[in-house]
Amino acid sequence: MIGKRKAGSVLCFLGIASLLFAACWNPFAPNTTTVVEPPVVHKPLTSPENVFYELDYAMNQKDIERFEDLLDDAYWFFAPSDIDTLAYAWDKTEDVTLTGRAFEYFDKIEYELMETGAHWIEYGINVAPEGTMDPSDEHPDENWEVFRRPVTMYLLDETETDGWFVQSDFEFKMRKQKNPNTGEPILDPETKAQLWKIVRWTEYAD
Repeated sequence: MIGKRKAGSVLCFLGIASLLFAACWNPFAPNTTTVVEPPVVHKPLTSPENVFYELDYAMNQKDIERFEDLLDDAYWFFAPSDIDTLAYAWDKTEDVTLTGRAFEYFDKIEYELMETGAHWIEYGINVAPEGTMDPSDEHPDENWEVFRRPVTMYLLDETETDGWFVQSDFEFKMRKQKNPNTGEPILDPETKAQLWKIVRWTEYAD
C-alpha cells in the first residue's frame, strides 16, 4: 500500500529512482502497448501561471523535454537541511538527468501543486525601490518573482496500488528571459510577450 511507503521529499524519490533505474531498467524491453493520444496544446511560457500549468503537464505526463524547457539555463535546485551535511544542490543538467530517470522508472506520477501560497518579488539591489529590505545581490539588475506552494505527489507502479508518497513545500523563483549577450527580451513567437522560466527551485520537506 502507498501509505506504508511515505517518502518525505522529492529528493528522496529522485535518489530511489536513480538507484533502481540503474539496477533494473532495460532500455531494450519491448513496448507492449500502443496508445494514440490527441494533440497536446501547450500554453506559452509568458507568465508564471503558465509555467506552473506546463510544469503540471510535464510531471503528470512524464515529459522530460517539456520539463527541461521550463528551466532557465542558470537554474539550480536546492534541498536545505538543518544538518549541513544533508543539504543538497544541483544544476539544470543534473536535475534533468535525475528527473528523467524517475520518469522512466515509475509507471505513473500524480503531481499536484496547490494554487494557493505565498508570492512576493525578490528585488535586485540595483533596481530595488528605495527602502526595500534586503534586496538581492545574486541578481543585482533584475527582479525575480518568488512563489512558495505546497505539493503532493504519488509515484506509482503499474498496478497503481504500490509506490511512494511525497509531501513538501516548493519555493520557485522565476525570471523573465533575456538574451545573455545582448540583454534583449526573449519573446514568444506568437504572442510577442516575454518568456518566463524557473531559475531556482527549493524544496522544504515536511
